[in-house]
Amino acid sequence: RLRLPIQSFGFHELPFRAPHAVYDYMRHHPNVKDTISLTLELPLQSLIEGIVEGYLAPLTLYGLSNAAVLVTDSRTHQIHAWVGSADFK
Repeated sequence: RLRLPIQSFGFHELPFRAPHAVYDYMRHHPNVKDTISLTLELPLQSLIEGIVEGYLAPLTLYGLSNAAVLVTDSRTHQIHAWVGSADFK
C-alpha cells in the first residue's frame, strides 16, 4: 500500500492550466455545469508555456512582453496546446 503525501488546495489555489482555452469553451457553452473535455495535452501545454516564457525573457529589454501560441492538428482540427498570452492567470 502506498502512503503518498496528499496535497490539498483551496478553490482559488487550484492549478489553472490553459485559461484561454477554458474561457473560450465556457464562453461558447455557458450552460455547461459539469466536467468538460478538451483535447489539450498537459505535457505539451507545459512545454509551450516554458518556451514562450524563455523566448520573451530577453526581449523584455526591447519592450516585448507578450506572445501567443496555438498548436493544432490540421487533419482533425483538435487543439493540443493554447497559450493565449505569456502572463495570463
